[in-house]
Amino acid sequence: MKNNSLGIGLIGCGGYARLNLEALVRAKGLHLAAAFDLEPARARETCSKYGGKPVASLVELLRSPEVDAVIVSTPNRQHCQDALAALDAGKHVFVNIPVTLSSAEARRMIERARTCDRVLMAGANHRKNPAVLALQATLKSGAIGVPHQLQASVSSPTAYKLPPGSWRAAAQEAPLLPFSQMGIIALEVALMLWGPPATVSAFIAKRDAPTATPDIGTVIAKYADGRIFSLACSYVAYKSYWVTFAGPLGTATWDRIDANSLRVVTDAGEVRTPYESKDEQLDELHDLRDCILHHREPDAGAECIYNLAEFYRAIGESIETGAAARFAPWAGL
Repeated sequence: MKNNSLGIGLIGCGGYARLNLEALVRAKGLHLAAAFDLEPARARETCSKYGGKPVASLVELLRSPEVDAVIVSTPNRQHCQDALAALDAGKHVFVNIPVTLSSAEARRMIERARTCDRVLMAGANHRKNPAVLALQATLKSGAIGVPHQLQASVSSPTAYKLPPGSWRAAAQEAPLLPFSQMGIIALEVALMLWGPPATVSAFIAKRDAPTATPDIGTVIAKYADGRIFSLACSYVAYKSYWVTFAGPLGTATWDRIDANSLRVVTDAGEVRTPYESKDEQLDELHDLRDCILHHREPDAGAECIYNLAEFYRAIGESIETGAAARFAPWAGL
C-alpha cells in the first residue's frame, strides 16, 4: 500500500479489462501498479494510458511489492490458475465472472483464499445495477404475488462478428458457450434473487456460426418447491436481454435490450421505469477496497463464486448425460 492507496496488478489487458480500468482510474484508494498480458504491446499501451508499470511475466507482477491485489481478466479457462498463483503470492484477488466453470475449482480457490487470509471477490457488477435492485425490491413487495416462473433471454448475433483467433470461437478455450458468456448475468440474477435450484437440464446446438463452439442453447432449472427458471441463450439470434419474474398478480421484467429499465405489468396496467446506468464497476472496486481494508467477506464472495460454478458444472453434466443434473449448493468449507 502506497500513499494510502492499494496497488492493483492487472492480469490480462483485453477488451473487458478496459471497463475495470476506466473505473480504476476514478477509484479512491486504488491505483494501477502493474499490468501483464501475453501480448506485451497491450500491457505497454494499458500502462501508457492508465498508469502503472508493464511487466514481462506474471511472476514479475506477483513478486512486485507495489501490487496488493490483482484483477484477473484473462480467458475463463485461465481464471483458476491465475487466481491461485496470486493468492499464493499473498495478493487479494478480483476475478470477473465466470470465476470458473467448475465447482471443484471454485472450492480450491475459496479454500486457498481462506488459508492465505486474502479476499477473493467475483466481478458481478449487475448486483450494483439500480434496475436489478429495483427488481429485487418489487419481488419483496409482493406486487406480482409469489413468483412461480422466471424466464430469461440473452442473445446477440455476435458469433458472426468474432475477430480471427478469438478465444470465444474455440471449443477448448470457451466451453459451455453460449451460457458461459452471454447467459452468465441471467444465471447469476436467478441465484441472487431466487437462490440455488434443485436440478438443472441443459441443451445446446450448433447452427451456422463460423466458429467451433455451440451457438444456441436452453437451460431449465427446477427448484425444490416447484418454481421453474428457463434461459434461452444464443450467439446467432437477434439481440435480446431480459429477465422476467411471473407471479399470479403480474410480471416484473428487467430489460436491457436498448436501455436499463424495470417493467411491471399487473391488472392496473404497465409501469416502465428507466434507470440511469451507475458506474457499477467503480462501486464494486470500492467494495473490493473496503473488504481488503476491513477484512470482510465480499457480497460477491464464496457463495456467489461457488454456486455460479456449480450451475455451470450441472449444465455441463446435463449436456453430457442428456438427463437432469442435481445441483449441490454452497454449504461452506
